[in-house]
Amino acid sequence: VGRNGDDAWMSNPMQGTQRMPIDQVEAQSDQGPNPLMFGDVREEYKTVQTVATEEVEGDLCFKVRLAEPKTPAPGPQGDNFIYLSKKTGLPAAFEAPDQFGGLQRVILRDYKKFGDFMLFTTMVMNQMGQQMEIKFEKIEFGDIEDSVFALPADLPPAAAPPATQPDGG
Repeated sequence: VGRNGDDAWMSNPMQGTQRMPIDQVEAQSDQGPNPLMFGDVREEYKTVQTVATEEVEGDLCFKVRLAEPKTPAPGPQGDNFIYLSKKTGLPAAFEAPDQFGGLQRVILRDYKKFGDFMLFTTMVMNQMGQQMEIKFEKIEFGDIEDSVFALPADLPPAAAPPATQPDGG
């Protein structure tokens, strides 16, 4: 998904590049708090509470309950949980409500240092009997070239605004 002022688009291999309504892009960009962002979760949630100690893939972790987001997200509501390694202090997993009334768990693995940040490079999700693994091979921080925000060459032209009728008719 990309946006450049009032133009928004999405690209995928099955459908190519398509325009998107701005309100849809704005709704996607404001999905509520994300416990994996670099900020302080106490600024995002009214309740942050250590509720248990549990193992995640052999790593003993604090299970931290994140409840009552200050900016509610669309979609399934309920408590989120983040699992913080007792050994490293880094997130080992997180759980968020899914559309079936349960919790979707995402495992975070293979931490590496990028600049000043220690970041996971693998995310593993299991849902409906399927496992999906996302690997990040390269993460860069720094200035972003203006060309990154340029409209894609294959973006269809914007539809013409509807014709207006003269007064009285």
